[in-house]
Amino acid sequence: MSSALEERLEGVDDLSGVARILNCEGWNKEYVVDGTTDEDILGIAAQFETPLKLQGMVATELELVEEWHDIVQYSLDYLNPSVHNYRATRFKLFHLSQASKWCNILLLICLLFSLPVSNAELKRFFSALKRVKRSKRASLSQSPL
Repeated sequence: MSSALEERLEGVDDLSGVARILNCEGWNKEYVVDGTTDEDILGIAAQFETPLKLQGMVATELELVEEWHDIVQYSLDYLNPSVHNYRATRFKLFHLSQASKWCNILLLICLLFSLPVSNAELKRFFSALKRVKRSKRASLSQSPL
């Protein structure tokens, strides 16, 4: 599973950065001042710059980091993410009236959640294709048909 995720995040040096961003249950006061997560955010945003811009991201690097700090601080102050499941915290963040001021960082988070962790569906497709097009059938000439 981790190799499939690594393929989709090719170019991101440290997958633990993605985990730090998505795991809001691990956010705490020290987390806000930790510069490593800021670097993770900027690295992922740079890697996925084209799809993010196509979806409407217009923030500069500084604005993106400020949105990140703001959303984490809001979560710590009002949502208590360490107690709730990450899904509940994410749902609340995406549906708050203030969500519009975090639109760029929420777009990045949506992108990270949309990355498939597994390529099992693709493997099933090719497995089914093998059942339809066997090697003997593919090698038949026109005369036996």
